[in-house]
Amino acid sequence: MAQSAETGLRHAAEARRILALAGIADAALERALVAVPRAPFGIEVAEPGAADGDAAAAAQASPARCMRWVHALGAQPGEHIVHVGAGSGFVTAILAELVGVTGRVTAIEIDPDRADLARSRLVPWANVTVLCADGADWPQEPVERVFVSVAVTHPATPWLSLLGLGGRLVFPFGPPPEDAAAPAANARAVAVLAVERRQRGYAAHCLETTLSTRAAGRLAATGGAANPLRRAFGRGGLAHIRSLRLDATPETPRLWLFSPEWSLSYDPPPGG
Repeated sequence: MAQSAETGLRHAAEARRILALAGIADAALERALVAVPRAPFGIEVAEPGAADGDAAAAAQASPARCMRWVHALGAQPGEHIVHVGAGSGFVTAILAELVGVTGRVTAIEIDPDRADLARSRLVPWANVTVLCADGADWPQEPVERVFVSVAVTHPATPWLSLLGLGGRLVFPFGPPPEDAAAPAANARAVAVLAVERRQRGYAAHCLETTLSTRAAGRLAATGGAANPLRRAFGRGGLAHIRSLRLDATPETPRLWLFSPEWSLSYDPPPGG
């Protein structure tokens, strides 16, 4: 977006601060942060993990935390990204800057009012399409990247099946709340998983643990994952995860998690 020289200098300093707080060096991401103004999206710079009495806001709105996830996604110019849980549209705009005019971002937001607001804010990015839809149904064609901003108990089938070879998926996951009637906006402890599709499977590792609001729609369904996830989170060991498996059985050795939908293993995918 076009901006004054003074605004550009302020954004440049702010971008460097955000990435310093995130503990990453990423020139392309820094340029994207400079290009995307925070104010129209209602975003304030906040140190990761800051406890300000609003845990959901701290988890969702901290640019530094979000940028760690975006950095792990590894978006490149010309790629197609599906962003599930577009929310304010701020991260969508960052992704749009990273893929550039030759790439595109399909932003999915299940709440109609939030989708309309994100659509209006994202008008300056012609390579973005905002859809009011259930993130469980997207992508609907092969893509290079899938970025998920809301917590789930298991990845939706299209996130994995339509991820191209070498493509990456980043999503927060964790057990559902004990109270099934708890509002989705209530923040809960989750882990953030980065997944890369390999020739013979999916490499995976945990980026961090944090707080996140949970998904709505079909992504809020627990399937058979609730109790296995609670047990797995209870015993720790997230840092040792090396792969995501869809073919595991309860007898498969060295599993951190086994559930009917998916499994996480301490071993790398076949072939490394």
